[in-house]
Amino acid sequence: MKLLEIDDQFFRDALKAADKSQREMARFMGLDPAAITLMLQGRRAMQLSEAQQIADFLGVAIEDVLRHAGLQLSHDAPSAGTSKASAVPLLGTIGVDGEIKLDAEAAALRAIEDVFAPVVMRGALLYFKPSSVVEPSAIGRLSVVRLSNRSLKLRHVAPGFDFDRFTLSGQSDAQENVALMTATPVLWIKP
Repeated sequence: MKLLEIDDQFFRDALKAADKSQREMARFMGLDPAAITLMLQGRRAMQLSEAQQIADFLGVAIEDVLRHAGLQLSHDAPSAGTSKASAVPLLGTIGVDGEIKLDAEAAALRAIEDVFAPVVMRGALLYFKPSSVVEPSAIGRLSVVRLSNRSLKLRHVAPGFDFDRFTLSGQSDAQENVALMTATPVLWIKP
């Protein structure tokens, strides 16, 4: 059963242009060659870290790898037969103070200022999965948080002193023992 519609011809052509093989790519990525075969057939999901490794190995842009791996990027026009649901919407921005402004539910945010230099610089894209709870995986990571006043912020989340309270760190400030409505980790940052 296929998970994704992979453009396997793109990957074969890129391997040929780079004069490399799937077996060499598997070795470079630390994967079994069968895993690469399944991935390129769309029968194994490609992780974001693997997409970056493939881009590095083939000498192509990660956007090309993601696009040919079946992900419609938000600036691509949907083509005939392409589901709009597979697009990653860019529906928000992050300001210099880490303040997030969303127009709707988002899966990607663009930093309009340097937020957490040098990790999140102006122009960076941050991908996350919206959540309605405080995700345990947000603890100890850079996360998108909703405070009790309903504002959204980009903060590093750490355990607080009391149960269900958290310490939030920004680029230049920290808040202790803060109640959160939601928190979800940043999954991937594209500089």
